[in-house]
Amino acid sequence: MKPLAILFVKERYNRYSLAALTGALESAPGSFIPEIRLAAPMDVPDALDGMRHEFGQVILACSFHTANVPEVAGRVGRWRKQVDRSGWAVRLLAGGAHATGDPYTTLRIGFHLVLRGEGETTLPELCRRLAVGESLDDLPGLARLTETGLVANPLPPPHQLDDFAPYSERHRLFAPLEISRGCPCSCRFCQTPQLMGRRMRHRSLPEIERWIRIMRGRGMHDLRFISPNAFAYGSRDGRTPDPEVVERLLRLAADVFGRAEVYFGSYPSEVRPDSVTDELVRLVRRFAINDNLVIGAQTGSERLLRKLRRGHTLTDVFRAVEIAVAHGFRPYVDFIFALPDETESDRQDTRRAMAELSRLGAVIHTHTFMPLPGTPLQDAVPREVDPETRELLRHTEGGNLCGEWERQEKKARQTYLFLQRLRAIVPEPDPPNPIAGYPSACRQPATAGLADGDQSHAGPSPGNAADQSVLM
Repeated sequence: MKPLAILFVKERYNRYSLAALTGALESAPGSFIPEIRLAAPMDVPDALDGMRHEFGQVILACSFHTANVPEVAGRVGRWRKQVDRSGWAVRLLAGGAHATGDPYTTLRIGFHLVLRGEGETTLPELCRRLAVGESLDDLPGLARLTETGLVANPLPPPHQLDDFAPYSERHRLFAPLEISRGCPCSCRFCQTPQLMGRRMRHRSLPEIERWIRIMRGRGMHDLRFISPNAFAYGSRDGRTPDPEVVERLLRLAADVFGRAEVYFGSYPSEVRPDSVTDELVRLVRRFAINDNLVIGAQTGSERLLRKLRRGHTLTDVFRAVEIAVAHGFRPYVDFIFALPDETESDRQDTRRAMAELSRLGAVIHTHTFMPLPGTPLQDAVPREVDPETRELLRHTEGGNLCGEWERQEKKARQTYLFLQRLRAIVPEPDPPNPIAGYPSACRQPATAGLADGDQSHAGPSPGNAADQSVLM
């Protein structure tokens, strides 16, 4: 009988995370490599039954976002009953954005263990310790409920992206290549800096070349990248673009894949409006095939941009759109509705900005605010989109508007109420500091706000950086 296997629950929304996690398990230096299997949620019970006589222990691993908690909770309850009845050594393990920011509710819905933060180092070490019977007590990022309450270890320190494979070649779990991780910005609605730090780390060009050549050799097409801000690749401070490094990256990508299969600054990445320049957009036009750029605005109110600590102005948004259109791109501009502290004046400014951007040639990509754990706005109550904005969105011609703001509006309210009921069952202990464990270079300065990334609403790449890099 083999000592240990890990069974990943495969969902549409976590496919990038699973590619990176399986790659990390296969490439972790000197670590025990468990048997790796994957199953869709409906297939998990049968998969567990089939593994019972093959392995001494199994880790059933789930990675998910806050919006997925209610549906995950129902499944975990059923799986937990199956596991408890069997008496077999199966541990239900959670990771991802929600588990990192709110380990307490994650454990309350039935998970045995939570791994918080980046999983490339901690998941292989968890597997090794379980396989040889070592204690888990001091494992970085581990959280669990004990008789005395929640015990949550500090997050693992950030690692270099070059240290681990970005995907699993053995299991053919490929994903857009993550080229940067972390975000130096301070958007108050977003989880990325809390989860991956505020110092942006970049995968080196030699490693990028190595991995994209493997992808090309395996017949992969449509080379895409994951980054909180594609135009910040190679930037020393994570904000000031380095066009020379971006050109080297794009030239390399086009040489290996051919320009007709390279996408940059579009799904599943985006670009910050204050990073958009003529030079960078010309580089994308020269070396990539995408006809659109995804630009994060989030609101048309200058007051809210300052309050949310976005770090750019509305003028930056218009300038970015004008540059993109001048070079033949269709800008997709992200907006989030029903933001906390939003006034009618703010909403009027946003509606006006959307109309003006549409006239310039932009597509408005719509989102509704959801409070995310570990962010400064985690305790905000989600609201409905105001009637006038709702009417505008519902009657705007489809070519100028896209997104799932209505579904997100409903989901935000349902998830909020579910979590409130869950927390009311047993008083929640003081949550662990979501950024604890990062070196000072990655911590939020005390004078700045806390920060952003996928917010999991920003950009048409909900998992974008968050799905890829908030790993198990």
